[in-house]
This record gives sequence, structure tokens and C-alpha cells, in this order.
Amino acid sequence: MGAIGQFKRAHNIASIDVLALQAGDDALLAEDYATQIPAIKAAIKAHHLTTEQIKAADLHLLQLKNKLGLLKADDYIQPKLQLSQYQLQKKSATASVQVTMPGVKANTKLNVYAKHQLVAP
Repeated sequence: MGAIGQFKRAHNIASIDVLALQAGDDALLAEDYATQIPAIKAAIKAHHLTTEQIKAADLHLLQLKNKLGLLKADDYIQPKLQLSQYQLQKKSATASVQVTMPGVKANTKLNVYAKHQLVAP
């Protein structure tokens, strides 16, 4: 017991969780979240970790939970889409959509504008 702590001290490593994420771990078992979360944020800011690595780890854990049947429909945030503008032209379509995420930081809104070229089959 305590091998990770011994390794951390022997190699003067500030955050074993940052090292674990750099090595590709998806799940962390931190004892001290008050220091480890700021250490992970600092590693991202210093470009020792990327937000893409964190997102990939999160996705892997969600996929595993889904595979094991541990996620319920209530666990998902259901975005609401509202089409505010749509224009169809000869070879392109333009749409303006408002995405609302209920329950996320005071009902966060995102406006999306997309233009697509239509291709005949």
C-alpha cells in the first residue's frame, strides 16, 4: 500500500493525477480533490494536458457506463432546438437554430448558423 505516494515523493511529482491523465488514464481516484483539480487545471494551462484529453477520458467513462447499463435517460441533458430561420435555395440550404440547454448554467443558449451545399444523388 502507498506505492503511488512513494513514487510521487521519490520522483518529486506535484500531482500524480496529472501524470495518470498524461499516461492515458480515464478515471482518477484522488484523495485530495482540493489540490488535484487545480493541479489538472494548471497542467492544461501550461499545455502539459489538453482539454481534448480530458474530453476523451470523459467520453470513455460515459461509454463504459452506457455499456454497463448504468446511465438512465434522466442522466442526459436534453437540448431543445428551435429553428428560427430556414432558407432553401437551388443548390444550398441555410438554417439558423437556437440550442437551449435546460439546467446548465442558467439555461445556456447557443445560436448556430449553418449553410450546406445540396448535392444531387
